[in-house]
Amino acid sequence: MKGLAITGVVAGHTGIESLEIFVNYWHLPVFFFISGYFLKYKHINNWKVYIVSRFKRLIIPFMVYGIVALMLHNFFLDLNIITGIQYGFDEYIHGFKNLILLFSNEQLVGAMWFLPALFIVSIFGLLFIRLSITYKLGIYLSSIMVFGAIIVCYGEFPSPYSVWQYMSISWIFLLGYVCSMTEYDNKCTEWYWFAGSIICLLLFLFMDMQFGLQVSIINTQSILFPIVFIAGIIMINSLSFQIVDTPLGLIFATIGDFSFSIMALHFVGFKIVTLVRVAMNDSINLSDFPVVKTDIYSWMPIYMIVGIIFPIIASMSFNKLRYAWNSNSRVQKS
Repeated sequence: MKGLAITGVVAGHTGIESLEIFVNYWHLPVFFFISGYFLKYKHINNWKVYIVSRFKRLIIPFMVYGIVALMLHNFFLDLNIITGIQYGFDEYIHGFKNLILLFSNEQLVGAMWFLPALFIVSIFGLLFIRLSITYKLGIYLSSIMVFGAIIVCYGEFPSPYSVWQYMSISWIFLLGYVCSMTEYDNKCTEWYWFAGSIICLLLFLFMDMQFGLQVSIINTQSILFPIVFIAGIIMINSLSFQIVDTPLGLIFATIGDFSFSIMALHFVGFKIVTLVRVAMNDSINLSDFPVVKTDIYSWMPIYMIVGIIFPIIASMSFNKLRYAWNSNSRVQKS
């Protein structure tokens, strides 16, 4: 499911509007669902350890990638890799303030906004689960409490760190936890679940209705968004069961293992493709972001392949270097 979801993320960034609208229906909801699905009972009891662990896995990498992109901003700008203005001292200070607020406007790490979102949703999800267990309310009642935040989202209430918006979608995290406890996901595996869910999503696409977990979309989307996200999760869940024991399933499982690296680096992979296009046609602008839309239907498969393969290769190479470094350090100490 993670492999299918991250492939959807990459596909949605290739510049084809209808495709982006469609994958927004399911790619990020699947990640929230999976995060709740693998929440362990020990984490519910030891919530402090869980929060620290999520902070290390989500917020620290967000900060690291954001700082690297910020420090290299002028360098990338001089190479015509990105667009924007030259940063001076004030701009760098403003950039660091944004990172503290869990926001970055650097192009090459644009997709990393998802990490703070997942962190906040995880905290809300854990909170509601603890409330339901402690006060015997039941997980379903706590889910209804999350839906109450929808009203806040559509009001004029200040929302630091977009907490109200993320509260309104925390029920997806809870849904994953409920499925792990009840095995509901094992009941939605046949092909007709896939067919029914994808027909539902295509109807919304035909009506040109936009849904998504991006904050800008949460504030404006129809109240029907739970139906769309549940249908998207069912579609990917049933599809994953159909292909899990096939070579295609192995491919997506491997992609899923590197979903974090792909989320962080697929824009860099896009730039590599654009660089090749510049070498072939000097009218192409390297700074076009995230892709060059000229002949995009012909180039989209290449953007997708490189956007997935490059982060995997980069991640594997980094892991090998780190292993070699650690091994060498141990030898020198001994």
